[in-house]
Amino acid sequence: MDDQVITGSNYGGLTDSEVGLAVKSSDLLGHLTKMLEVAGYHVAPYHGIVEILNFLSRNSGSPVILDADLLGGSYTETMREIRKVSQETTVAYLVGWWDERVPDLSGYSKYFIFTPLRQKQIEQVLPLIMCNKVAVPSARA
Repeated sequence: MDDQVITGSNYGGLTDSEVGLAVKSSDLLGHLTKMLEVAGYHVAPYHGIVEILNFLSRNSGSPVILDADLLGGSYTETMREIRKVSQETTVAYLVGWWDERVPDLSGYSKYFIFTPLRQKQIEQVLPLIMCNKVAVPSARA
């Protein structure tokens, strides 16, 4: 199973849970939503942190992908708010390939999805956050 690409449709029911997705750009939100759906996931797309907090209040424990551009400089405050709503939620950050914030953000999550987006990356990272496994957190390939 190490070399197999794991998707929501072939990994024992991962599609039962929605993935919360908050992305600043409408184009990127639409593109990433489509990529996640192609990989077999149910997606709840949003444009802001407040919307994600509302999503988590209804879907505690569901994984979340957050665009780092939505955070401003308040990573600690954002994660504190997420943890108030849902202790079990796994967060993956959407960041640019050479984003200087990655070292700071890695203190809050070990999962990253890098832009430009690649379908294979989505298919590798999403099962990890859906299962909340400890594994290699990001795939830049």
